[in-house]
Amino acid sequence: MQSGHAEEGLDWIRRAATNGLMRAQASLMEILLQRGGESSRAEGLRWALLASRQGDPISQRRFVSELRRDDPASYYRESWPWLERMAVRGDPATKFQAGIWAFYGYGGQKNLDAAYRNLSEAAQDDSFVRQVPQVCFILGYLSENGFGTAQNYLGAATFYWRAAENGWPEATYRLGLLLEHGQGTVVDAERARLLYARAAELGIAEASYRLGFLEKVTGTDASDRREAFRRFLQAATNGLSMAQSKVALGYAQGWLNQGANPVEALAWYRIAATSGNRLARIKAENLEQNLSAAQRDEVDARVLVIKSMIRESVVRGRPGENLLPKTLASRCDELLKPTEPNPQARPRRLSEARLKRNAETNTAPITRRDDLEVGLIKPYLDDLQNQVWQLVRQRWADLARNGFSPELTNREDLEIILSYRLLSDGRVEDVELVDTNLDDRTTRLFVAALEDSSPTPRWTPRLRAELTDEQQELLLAFGRKSALRISQ
Repeated sequence: MQSGHAEEGLDWIRRAATNGLMRAQASLMEILLQRGGESSRAEGLRWALLASRQGDPISQRRFVSELRRDDPASYYRESWPWLERMAVRGDPATKFQAGIWAFYGYGGQKNLDAAYRNLSEAAQDDSFVRQVPQVCFILGYLSENGFGTAQNYLGAATFYWRAAENGWPEATYRLGLLLEHGQGTVVDAERARLLYARAAELGIAEASYRLGFLEKVTGTDASDRREAFRRFLQAATNGLSMAQSKVALGYAQGWLNQGANPVEALAWYRIAATSGNRLARIKAENLEQNLSAAQRDEVDARVLVIKSMIRESVVRGRPGENLLPKTLASRCDELLKPTEPNPQARPRRLSEARLKRNAETNTAPITRRDDLEVGLIKPYLDDLQNQVWQLVRQRWADLARNGFSPELTNREDLEIILSYRLLSDGRVEDVELVDTNLDDRTTRLFVAALEDSSPTPRWTPRLRAELTDEQQELLLAFGRKSALRISQ
């Protein structure tokens, strides 16, 4: 078409396309999508869809390749069968796209079996992995959690290693977690720290938090507490709520050797609480009761300043760049070793068998949720609470024989809230007292009982699918008032 008659020519093509001529519909698709602009793109997609419905493979491929996350869900649902067919004999990029759609549910519903199948086929091409290392990262995630395939920690570690050595930053953090805990790898906390440090350099807030946690747990002096605080602050200013709560704790307990700073502590607890952190909310309520009106005004001002400091980092892949620390880059065979043939084959104890049975017989649809009062997680946490209570009672009886008599022994009278982190392999860590009316010795009994309840049952894949992360920051409460406070 000559430029002077472009619109007139488009009108003629539109008439033919409206009458069902597939070639006209395909031509309009090409012209309008090349023109650019949102209105032209929207019209181009509509014509591409009509040509695709008539079976034009070129239009189908173009339609699929042009879709964006904010396009109508109906576009994804209708084009998913076309993408599936293309992926059967397609190149790695097409298989990767089909795997991504299946993984996120772009076709209307998640299909993790299809995701694993397509991504596995794409990952067989080393040159494609160098360009798109995310393919191995997602395969590692699926293998680690048993989504779309049997749970396989060694397979997960192998995929994470490939993803990290080809430029996917988050893979360095995930690989560090497996190394720290000996899942599909040898147990090597020091090399895990190296991976966490590298991931933190790359902007992974969770890696900074993990480094802070390890410094806090293993450190013995003031310099270790300061380093833990620095790492927590790094993660907190990247928007990580659980790190913000730790920064608040550091100010409350004077980790910087400058004395306690309740104003700064309350400000950080408030920031963390805005993200739904229940521990931070309760800690903030407790702190605020002891501050003067002037101090509360100061807290309000500090909250505004802290909010301006928080910048959630956007971590992008670095295709073709080896992100592994140099000291680890050649040690894959040494570090990655099978540690457990099938982590789901033999339950650790009766409670784990019961959790597995509940997961298999529960036919309710799985959705991601943070509400811990429903779903598969509730009986899991109820079981943990009963176990802690039984341990406390048993130890009370042992101490009573030696003359110790706690002030409160009736479950209805005592009040205690503990925070802890529950990992997907069942381990409990980072137990902290939030609030209580008990004496110190009895409080220590509850803390020790929760710590000694680890490991709890492993999460089944269905339970893992309900939750939003591979770890949960949780609260455990005994007493009616305490239970009410953590449920608000």
